[in-house]
Amino acid sequence: MEQGTGRRLRAVRRRIGVSTWEGDNGQGLRHEADFVVDVDGDPTRARLEPGKHAAYDWFGPEDDERLKENAASGETLVHDVIAAALDLRG
Repeated sequence: MEQGTGRRLRAVRRRIGVSTWEGDNGQGLRHEADFVVDVDGDPTRARLEPGKHAAYDWFGPEDDERLKENAASGETLVHDVIAAALDLRG
């Protein structure tokens, strides 16, 4: 069972990439690896692990512009990961 969402990983479809950034408050470098995956169970009923995730949402191609709203220059990680997963990169 995946600890962050309560879903069991069935298959990894593809690797999107790894992002690296400087953490807040002297946390040092942070790394995030992103993948497109299949999970068992109803993905709309994620069980978020307390203290690790504040919320979740589902995104499709129609959400491309919404994901860029209010993003400061250089702070487009969520948009860029989802765009890569949906092959929206230009």
